Amino acid sequence: MTTPRKNHRNPNPKETTMDHPANKTAEIEYAEKLVAGDKAPDTHTAQRADGREVQVTALSSSEKLTAAMRDLFSPEGIAGLAAYLQNPQTKDDSANRQIRWFRDLLVEMVGGHEHLGRLYDEIGI
Repeated sequence: MTTPRKNHRNPNPKETTMDHPANKTAEIEYAEKLVAGDKAPDTHTAQRADGREVQVTALSSSEKLTAAMRDLFSPEGIAGLAAYLQNPQTKDDSANRQIRWFRDLLVEMVGGHEHLGRLYDEIGI
């Protein structure tokens, strides 16, 4: 039985090609706003078991997505998905940009390109 590995984020992720202003589209800018949290986070009041009320912050859609993926996939599985999405070649440029954005999100989830390379070596890609 193997022990699950902890996901570590790279504190200094390298700029991706999607960060270049010429590659920005409305879909990507919208997704980045979701990730960056341009609006104040949603909060609500919840009651604890001891009767005290506390303010609870709701996760953004992007945070929910990454949290769910971390629960469902190992770092090796995420690396495999990122490898599979490396060169999207659909007939739809918008779809290709969205796939590249998702791939870049996966790369960030495993700690950046350096960690991704190590995972590729581990899983034989």
